[in-house]
Amino acid sequence: MNLEDLTIVLLLTDRDEFAQRWLTYFEITKPNVSLIIADGGPKPYFTLEERNNLPGQIRYFYYGFDKDILSMILKIHASLSNVDTEFVLLSSDDDFYLFDGIACALAELKQDPELHACMGIVRDFSIFADEILVRPTFGCLRFGDEMYSSGSLDQESPIARAESFFEKDESFWHAIYRTDTLKQAHSDAIEVGIEDFALYEFFINLRTSIAGKLIRSSHYLYMLHQVHNEGQANKILAFDKNDVAWRFEFNKILKFALKPVLHDRTEYNFELVSKLRNSRLNNIHSLNLRALLEVIKYRFGKSIWVYLLNHIDPFVAHLYWNRDVKQILRFLRSGSTALKTSSSS
Repeated sequence: MNLEDLTIVLLLTDRDEFAQRWLTYFEITKPNVSLIIADGGPKPYFTLEERNNLPGQIRYFYYGFDKDILSMILKIHASLSNVDTEFVLLSSDDDFYLFDGIACALAELKQDPELHACMGIVRDFSIFADEILVRPTFGCLRFGDEMYSSGSLDQESPIARAESFFEKDESFWHAIYRTDTLKQAHSDAIEVGIEDFALYEFFINLRTSIAGKLIRSSHYLYMLHQVHNEGQANKILAFDKNDVAWRFEFNKILKFALKPVLHDRTEYNFELVSKLRNSRLNNIHSLNLRALLEVIKYRFGKSIWVYLLNHIDPFVAHLYWNRDVKQILRFLRSGSTALKTSSSS
């Protein structure tokens, strides 16, 4: 597996439990990939001595506390400026990337210069911890829905890709990007002055879809995304989406993002984008039986019967045969033992 052309930028905030878990798993798996740790916590995660003893493939930068969304954007942009590989991936500290899937996405990007981002299947998961924890980091894992399922933005024209994104409204934030594309998008986000996480994510997806094709493959498992109550995005939402001020900000960044292809034309606004999005949502039918089954499985998550059901349910059974997933399952079940083993090595 050759990942030498890729840098992972790990974004730290104030969730040391997740940071320790992520870095321990990285040390155990030892992927051949460069790592930049972009720390936005209230205090540095590493001491000066620990920083000096980091392996050569890891670089650490402390940027001060992410007190608002602009602080986070500035941190990401500064980190991207330190990336010296052609491709980059942003990672939260509670995500697990599957390196076989990463290799597949990277290969697709290398083969086609029109692609500016690529990712595979992302599955949600939650953890049944041995005790009630605000930030559950270890325990038995329960798989949830596929996080993104609406496909690629691969139309030939930039405005067609933009309209497709308006309809789908699903993020490529977790994808592997061409470094220059993602860096420019964050530079633009700083210029336009974004103050809300939802607007930030919308802007980055729109701006990069205009730059080139964004591909979401259904042929390989790519990432496991943990669902819990301590999601970082929930802490830095600045506006109410129903508020007039939020809609004004939305229209401002929409006009800025579309300027390269529309120049000063202004036919796109909040109302039109909402109409495009709602037309798609109205055509989606709820899978009631699937939803009911998931509720039952969650309610009796630790039961041996649910464990057996998961291994025959086509929706999740194949996950247990994935080599990377097997390793993650063992790691999460091992709990603090994994952390102790890592720290003593």
